Amino acid sequence: MKIALISVSLCFFLFGIAIQETYAAPLTYSTNTILSLTSPVMNLTVSAGSVADLLTVNSGTVVVTMSSSTGGTFTLTSPQSLGISTNGSGGSVALSCSSGIQTATITQSTYSEIYTFTPQGYTCAASTVVAVASGGGAAPLPAPLPDFMINNGALTTTNQTVELEIPAAVNISTMAFATSSSNFASVSPIPYASTLQWNLCGVASCSPGSYTIYGEFFTAGGNSYQAQHTITLTGVSTVTATTTVSAAPSIQSLQAQLNSLLATLQTLEKEASQRGISFPAGIQSGSSNTFFRNLTMGSRGNDVASLQRFLINQNSGRYAQKLAVTGATGYFWLLTRSALAEFQAKVGISPASGYFGPITRAYFQNH
Repeated sequence: MKIALISVSLCFFLFGIAIQETYAAPLTYSTNTILSLTSPVMNLTVSAGSVADLLTVNSGTVVVTMSSSTGGTFTLTSPQSLGISTNGSGGSVALSCSSGIQTATITQSTYSEIYTFTPQGYTCAASTVVAVASGGGAAPLPAPLPDFMINNGALTTTNQTVELEIPAAVNISTMAFATSSSNFASVSPIPYASTLQWNLCGVASCSPGSYTIYGEFFTAGGNSYQAQHTITLTGVSTVTATTTVSAAPSIQSLQAQLNSLLATLQTLEKEASQRGISFPAGIQSGSSNTFFRNLTMGSRGNDVASLQRFLINQNSGRYAQKLAVTGATGYFWLLTRSALAEFQAKVGISPASGYFGPITRAYFQNH
């Protein structure tokens, strides 16, 4: 049973109404409880077994107060990555991501602390990211959490040397990478850098297969964050043409040939863009400008690849040129967001945030 005193404050503005709901003293959640936000419109969930001293639901944030007398933990799940700010000391927050769902668990050991959770507008990284932030003067949790990607989110590579791209995150001062989570003890952290070249196996020649890279990030305040990503090293494949067919090709065979031709076309597009050659209209792989969903950080699919190819061909600036180096991977991450924001600013789409939402989709359909 949840014991709560509820006060609702209505503040009237010229263009609308802001609603704040406050649940107070003390709160115990025996079942999963839905919290509804209006900006953005979305639901967060308080997990069964959670406790808190005070809970306030604003239009775009959830504020939780915990103290040493609370007597338990508070767990919140969100379909978007959560930004966190704190006021107070004595507590910690553990964050994890699974299948695009962000989970935040507060544990309060001493004193009291106020935690403000803000959805970030994109899903959390596909890999698990664990972060622990302590109160008492330690640096607050950055949003989004430190993470990295391999070759702009590609799933496969034919080169054993890959590029790690590490987005800037608040308070991150050093980082370390290893081929195994057990190897961190023997790895010395290096200063933060936005990119890093990495040999998948650490020797002159790597065997084909899957390779996992483990990253750890450190703040000046003593917090650490871990993330891991996997990429598959494949051999260089060739396409052999034949003029005779002994039997009607199967659907699987035709699909394989089509995929191979599309891959070759994408390679040609990439090379043309790098040399400043405009690809003839109408023959780009996936040249349609019709999109049926919003795209943001973490999105995957053919529509993402189409957007990336469009941005490469538009060549709006340095991020589009960097995107041309990696090609259309079908994975929406930092480089794609920056190239999209670059294009939005160029054509006057506001806000130029790198979010492919209704405003940008309407622009694409009308141009």
